[in-house]
Parts: sequence; structure tokens; C-alpha cells
Amino acid sequence: MDKQLAFEPKLYLNKIQIPIYQQMNYFDNINQSSLKNQTQKQDSLEIDGFDWDYSNYVNRKIRTKLLISHTNEQDLKYIQNGSILRIEKIQSTYQKPELIKNLEQVKHLQWIGEYGKNNLKVGNWKVFWKGENLVDVGGQYSTNGKKQGKWKETIQNYWTKNQVYFLGEYENDQRQGVWRYIYDGKYIGGGEYNLNGEKIGIWEELSEAFWDFNQIIYIGKYQRGKKIGRWKNSLINGNDLETNQQIWGGEYDEEGTGIKSGKWIEISQMFEKLSQVIDIGEYKNGQKSGIWNYFYRDDYKKQFEQIGGGSYDEQNLGIKNGLWIELSDGFEKQSQVIHKGIYTNGKKFGKWEILYRANGMEQFQKIGGGLYDLQGEGVKNGFWIELSEDFTYYSQVTYCGEYKKDKKVGRWDIWFNNGSNQKIGGGQYLQINGMKIGKWIELSDGFYNESQVILNGDYKNGKKVGIWNIYYRQRNVDFFKQIGCGLYDKGGEGIKNGMWIELSPTFEYYSQVIYYGEYEKGKKVGNWNTCFIEKDLFASFNQKQIGLGSYDKDGNGMKIGIWIEISDGFWDNSQITYKGQYKNGIKVGRWNTYWIWDKQNKQIGGGSYDDSGDGIKIGRWIELRDGFYNLSQVIYIGEYNKGRKVSRWDILYSEYGKEDFEQIGGGTYDEEGMKIGSWIELCDNFGNGSLQSQIIYSGQYQNGQKVGQWFENKINNKGCGMRYDQD
Repeated sequence: MDKQLAFEPKLYLNKIQIPIYQQMNYFDNINQSSLKNQTQKQDSLEIDGFDWDYSNYVNRKIRTKLLISHTNEQDLKYIQNGSILRIEKIQSTYQKPELIKNLEQVKHLQWIGEYGKNNLKVGNWKVFWKGENLVDVGGQYSTNGKKQGKWKETIQNYWTKNQVYFLGEYENDQRQGVWRYIYDGKYIGGGEYNLNGEKIGIWEELSEAFWDFNQIIYIGKYQRGKKIGRWKNSLINGNDLETNQQIWGGEYDEEGTGIKSGKWIEISQMFEKLSQVIDIGEYKNGQKSGIWNYFYRDDYKKQFEQIGGGSYDEQNLGIKNGLWIELSDGFEKQSQVIHKGIYTNGKKFGKWEILYRANGMEQFQKIGGGLYDLQGEGVKNGFWIELSEDFTYYSQVTYCGEYKKDKKVGRWDIWFNNGSNQKIGGGQYLQINGMKIGKWIELSDGFYNESQVILNGDYKNGKKVGIWNIYYRQRNVDFFKQIGCGLYDKGGEGIKNGMWIELSPTFEYYSQVIYYGEYEKGKKVGNWNTCFIEKDLFASFNQKQIGLGSYDKDGNGMKIGIWIEISDGFWDNSQITYKGQYKNGIKVGRWNTYWIWDKQNKQIGGGSYDDSGDGIKIGRWIELRDGFYNLSQVIYIGEYNKGRKVSRWDILYSEYGKEDFEQIGGGTYDEEGMKIGSWIELCDNFGNGSLQSQIIYSGQYQNGQKVGQWFENKINNKGCGMRYDQD
């Protein structure tokens, strides 16, 4: 590594300001809390999970580690950094549980129903999301635990920015007939199953990585459950129909074996509208063969450039050989990282380099790398400089240390390049098994220049123990200050216990949200309060309480009673809160929506849930559009009938600095909640701060699908154009 200024963070222990309403010294209470040992025998598995930050009008994927613990009581626990997020009862030994990697699903997706004989699901099962009933989602199980009749299911990667459903019928646990995808009140694809539950005919399928900003659909033909013939990829990207484009594809063999053949142009999992990666090469007998190249462009109007590639063996075994330039798993516009080195018989061999460039105008520069063993086993040995999984232009974090037979050993240091390369953390690994031991300073999940959060404490046998302190450094400041802390159990299970001051998962400069409360054996219990460190124009800071609520005392992590909670995308210019009541973790009664702006807490929306505890929206609602903030004040007004949007819904907009909302769009839903008739809709990035983004589209829906001609306008009536026919 180039010689750079290195320093150990100054870990100032100044007590943070506690609100007046909380007359107690949290740090002293934490030090005096009792710690309880866990005695249950459990097996655990660590998996790669992920969360999303869509505050401050960004969409940032945050990678994290999830510990899946299986206890002798047949509980399946999802644990993140010592906090138990979810407990599932393993009811049936006949079905292997499907592990969830998306943290939003882990925290917020619930299936509720009854179990019959042999612990099999029976009767009607419902789905709840963030304490709200997803009406019509779910279906019926027979007495022998098999799905029957009409079902509406959440897709596998369901979350806030990917609310897609799959609708059709089951017979004896097999899908039958036509199934369709539903997204934003409209159909966007699907196809047909035969009597054996096999896909047949023309299908429009969603990519596994489908979400609001990556709307890729695969289009082609099935024969008895196998893909055949020509398949193409299409990027639809919402209402912005100019980006509806075919992104190539390739051929499956005509014999119905589902094997790829010939030349293919494939898209990466990280493919997005403004960060597009494709792979081009040839398949033989279903295996990649010969030369494959990677191409990239950061805007759909630009030309692709070759950015990597290499060769597969000619024996059609799909084995890499020779020199390769590979793209990192998270390669995208802000994270242009490549790996360069040699493969032998499909294993990495010898010296490998890691290179990076900040943008497409620069050359790639070496910033890391190391050695793989010379025996051709693909095992790391010796000194390495590695990049963090979340390495981007704004989070240039590297790890430096030694490998021994693919295990980290000895001292590893953590460096952060924020104009200058500074040592910011690190600790020791055991020589025997590569477990963390002793004192560590490590980075929070999602660490970047606007969220420089570090954690300091002890490891024992690879698990956190005792007191851990949390520190934060603002951008352009050279020291860290303590901002939180708490206890892990002394039993060595890495579980949180007692009082904690912890930061929100998306804590950053413009969204400095802190939670105060208590853990009992890893579960939140009792009263929890939410505070926000607000900044004024003169960069002074004021901590204020913005939320509160209670979890049940039985350790189920269930919300009860009155809550004031913040929106998922909460930040300085979008201080949105919701106030209402929970009953056994389900929303009931009236819930109001507030916007804190210009030092006023103004009610801006809301509506009612049924009082029976089913979490169903009823009557008139005023809802805020995702991404609502001072420069994009968009609301929706309309009616719910038993949880479904029905009749007329209006879209209203208020310009920055104005008090009143004006209608700019809207349309009608039928009794099933599908869009019908004339609609005026907003472009995906409406109101992102520029007049050019104030675009609306007008046209017709029929049975939840766009038909006929659609027109484009700006709300200031400057310029319009005709869209292409969507039949």
C-alpha cells in the first residue's frame, strides 16, 4: 500500500445529550445492567443479507451479515448484530424452510394462519406487511396442507420498492392455468401452466433482481416447463416508455431441454437504467465456451465499452482458463471495480490485482490484490489488500492483512480513503481458526462518507461480548465522538441485553436517527424512544424526540399501544412520522401522517384501519408518494374498500414554498383494485428538484393493462409528445 497518513481514531467518551424527558444516565445504566446466559443448544449459519437505504432521495443497497440460529425448541431465529429480528416456528419436518436474505422481509413480512395435523398449514392464510394486511394476498390450504384455489402471492424478493404479486390458481399444490404479475395496480406479465404445473406457451417473466429501478422482463416460450427458442430481455422502467428497450437475449435448444445454445447477450444482476452491464459470448451444450466479454455503459443513450472478459475451455465444461478481467459482484456506476488475474482449470492462480476507477473518463488503477496458492486450489495465502463489499466512490474502504490457507490470521487493519488514506479500525484473528478475538474497531454496515460510524468492543471466540461503544464522525472532521453503546451477553452468544443507545440502520449526515431502549435476550422490550439530531443553517445541532412506542414484555418483539414512528426514508427534508395504535403487532383505528417542516409539525395525511385487528385500510385516505420531500410534495387521495383501492384516486402536487396542493393527475380503480379507464400518471423521478422532471403521462387502462396511445406533458404545459402505442 502507498504510504499514507495513518492514525488511530480518537475515541472521545463525551456523554451524548439525553433529552429532558429521559432523566437518567444511559451509559451508567448500561454499565450496571445484569447479563444473562443462554443455555439452549443451537446450530447457526451465517448468510449474506441486505437492506436498502432510500433516504435523502438515494437508493443504496447495504450489505450485512445475518446469523440463522436453529435451537433445540425448533425455533429458526434471524439475528443481525446481536438483535433477534425474527423467530419462526419450524412446524413441518417435510418442508425445508426457505431462508430470507432481504432485511425488510425479515422484519416486516408475516404469514398468519392455522396449523392442522402433523403441523401442516390448513385453511385461509393471510399476509401482513409492516403491521398492515395485504388484502387478497394469500389463499387456502387443504386439510392435507396443500394450496388450493385462487392465490395471490408476494414474489420472492418482495420489499417496499418491489411490491409485486403473482396471481393465479392452485390445484393440489400445483399452479394451473394463467398466472399474472401485478405491479402498481396493473398487469406486467405472466403466462400459463399446464395440468402438471409446468409452464407452457409465451411467458413474460420478471428478473430475480426486479425492482422499481430495475424493471427487467424476460420474454419467450416454454414447452412442458422448459424454455425453447428465442428469448429476449426487455427494460420497461415504469412510465418512462422511452426506455422500454429490448436488451437482446439468446436461443434455447428446440428439443425442449432448456439448454442455452449459440451466441448470447446476458444482463447482470446489478443492471439498472443508468448503470448497465452485459455479458456477450457463446454457449455449447448449455455451457459457456470460448471467449466471453463484459460491456458497460452508465446511460442508456451511450455506447457500450468493453470492460472485461476471458476464455472458457473448449471442452464445453464451462471452466475458466487463462487471463481474466472480472467485474466485482457490486459493479455499478459508483463502484467500478475489476479483478485481474489467471485461472487454471477453473481455479484462481498466483497474483491477482484489484483495480478501480472513479468514472468512465479515467483509467483503472491498482488499489488491492494478493496471491492465490501455486498448487491450483484457488486458496488465498500471504498478504492481501481487499475491498469492502460496499466499496464505492463514497465508501473507499480496504482491509489489509494476511491469509493462511484461505483463513484470515493475525492483525488486520481497516483503511478509509476520504481524500487521504487513513487507518480507521481493525483487530486480531486467531491463527488456528480465523475467529476474531480481543479488542476490535470495526465499521458499521453501509459505512460511507456521510455515515462514518464505527463500533469498538471485545470479541470472544468470534462473538461480541460485554460493552460495545458506537462512534460517529462527521464529514470533514478528524475525530470521532461517542454517540451510542450497549451490552452483549457474557455467555458468548453475541446477543444484546439491557439498555442500548443504537443508531438507525440508515443513519447518515442528513438522517441522524437514534433509538433508546432495552433488550432482553436479543429482543426489544418495553418503551423505546426515537430521537433525531437536527441541523440548522449554521451547522449547530439539536437533538429532539420524534417518536416513541412499546414492545410487549414477553419478549416477542411485538408492537403494542400508541406509537409514533418515522418513515423508512426519513431525513432532513422528509421528516415524515406516523401516529396510531398497534394491537398485537397489527395497526388498528385512526393513523395520521405528519410532516415536520419549517419548525412546524403539520398533519398532511392519514386514514383508518378496521378496529377488528385485521390491519385492513378502510374509507378515505390521504397517502404520501414514496420519496415525498420538500421538492417533491406529491400526495394521493381516494377510497379503500376492505383494503382495496377503489373508485377515483387523485394525485396532487404542491410546489416548494407553497401551502396548497393542486390536482395534476389520477384515475379510477375497479372493485378488484385494478386500474381502468383514463389515467394521468407521474414519471418515475417526478419532482427531483428540476422542472424537466415534472412530466406526466395520460392514456387508457383496460383490465389493468395500458392500451392505445399514451401522451407526455409537463405540468407547466411546456412541450408535449406522443408516446408509442402499447397494445
